[in-house]
Amino acid sequence: VCLKSAAKSIARPDSMTPQEVLDHYGTQAEIAKVLGCKQPSVFEWFDKGFVPEGRQYQLELASGGVLKAEKPANRLPDAVDQPEKAGS
Repeated sequence: VCLKSAAKSIARPDSMTPQEVLDHYGTQAEIAKVLGCKQPSVFEWFDKGFVPEGRQYQLELASGGVLKAEKPANRLPDAVDQPEKAGS
């Protein structure tokens, strides 16, 4: 089994694609700059065919929500969902 083809099959149709990120930022170098990583790291996404989950969340925040992570981030619940502390 070729690892590259196996990795490409992991990407879901509704996931953020490397091409969508490139379309938004213009260059791999700009994507790397926004994320504080090196361009070869971004190049790997194109080779593998998907954007790593953690980077998807960073890109969603960096793009102001224009790009959307495949799964919603595990955000803290609203204050009304928090159990009250004893003595409050």
